[in-house]
Amino acid sequence: MLVSLSKLITDSTFKMLFLHCSQKLATLERILIRSFPESLKVYGSVFHINRGNPFNLEVLVDNWPQFNSVISRPSPKEMTDDLDNYKNSYFLFTKDPDNLQDILTNTDAINWKQVLQIQTFQQNISEVINSICSAKMLNVESTRTVLYVKDGSWTRPELHMPPQQLQQGWEHSGVTLIESAGKVFRISPLNISHAELVNNNWGFGGNEQSLKYIQRCIQHLPNLCVMDENEHPVSWTVMEESGEIRMGYTLPEYRRMGISKSLVKSFLGSLIQKNFPVYMHVAENNENAKGVPLGLGFHIATCGWYQWKCSPMQRSERLA
Repeated sequence: MLVSLSKLITDSTFKMLFLHCSQKLATLERILIRSFPESLKVYGSVFHINRGNPFNLEVLVDNWPQFNSVISRPSPKEMTDDLDNYKNSYFLFTKDPDNLQDILTNTDAINWKQVLQIQTFQQNISEVINSICSAKMLNVESTRTVLYVKDGSWTRPELHMPPQQLQQGWEHSGVTLIESAGKVFRISPLNISHAELVNNNWGFGGNEQSLKYIQRCIQHLPNLCVMDENEHPVSWTVMEESGEIRMGYTLPEYRRMGISKSLVKSFLGSLIQKNFPVYMHVAENNENAKGVPLGLGFHIATCGWYQWKCSPMQRSERLA
């Protein structure tokens, strides 16, 4: 019966089910809450799928409803550039790493012929990814950072209602003025013309592909910035398609003025009011930034934030 209701990814040994049904996706959202914080990356993408799906994501599971592994990824129609790892991105959660390795090895759930990125909050997936990349002769760049979560943002009763009953869309509650060091600043959303500034100061960006990705995030997902008297952003943060608060940055001359804390506090207020999941990561060596989430009620998660950028080896590398 599952086969008749769901589209399948298949090969001779394994099957993956696409979850298209809105009721199943709403159920998956509730199930993933039980495995926080490890499942939070996939949960955030499912949260957005259930509320408009602005990044055209899809979900695959190995079984339903008793699944072991779940993968969130863009529709293949989105992943048309083999070199764009911002579009070719996958979010993983598993209860069984061996099961996940079978899936990633024996199905086309991930297109390993592309430059891609994989994100998860589970350290035990690292061995799986490295093993597969070694067997497929892929180059791998891995990143680990500190994950911060804010408890309570996902336990509100409204979160367990059908997605269509939740408040739709995103609008910041209004312009907010803050004063620091004798200067007055304005808090407001970014606009697409600010994407280049964000891109130039994002540690994972700085290229044309990341610029297009940031433009899309600004256009479709929650974001907020602090503007000076000349309407230039001096501090900002942007949500991405898995619901994570990312790209946070404050221009050096405006640091230690309380601006970033005021910005994040305002952003959190709007997100929690609209029932968004609230989490972020900070680089392990960024001591100055670590105190901001702690001062706003976040705590360090028991798991870490992991990303792998995988790319096929050039022929010369394979022969070396």
